[in-house]
Amino acid sequence: ARTPIKGFYLAGGSVHPGAGVPMATLNHWLDAFVERQGQNEVDSAARRTIALADYRIGRAVTMLDDLAARGVAACRADHLDALRVANLSFGAIKELSIIAPDGSDICSDLGSAHGERVVLASQSVTARPDAVLELIRIGETTKFIRVRRPALAGDNTLAALIPADLLVPRTSSR
Repeated sequence: ARTPIKGFYLAGGSVHPGAGVPMATLNHWLDAFVERQGQNEVDSAARRTIALADYRIGRAVTMLDDLAARGVAACRADHLDALRVANLSFGAIKELSIIAPDGSDICSDLGSAHGERVVLASQSVTARPDAVLELIRIGETTKFIRVRRPALAGDNTLAALIPADLLVPRTSSR
């Protein structure tokens, strides 16, 4: 069609949208669905991780409570035997030990302590102010969570070592 402006023309017609609009809608819906599914999987994995860590740490605290109630507080042969028997009852704990007030290991169910132990961080257990969680490093790279609670007799504390990587489950995307 001609217009009053010289050299300017208008063309008319229609185009069928084909699959463009429905496909864009479907694509948007699928993106939102995949995002929700991914978030649900992340939330579920986080809940499992927290439950696993809570269970293992709680079990260690309960074990230390039992040892303290039985009077374990020194490196006597019967106390070391009690540590050894207790350690066999829960596979996540790699060592039970008695720690001096200055923080040094006095003895453990494994015998003497191997490698220098460096406390990297320390935090009281919220529900149990007498219990402490410590992130420790033994040697150059091996990290453990050490759960400590006071013995009922004397100034020593009882401790359980849990490898840090046992508190976080190994997962894969498939």
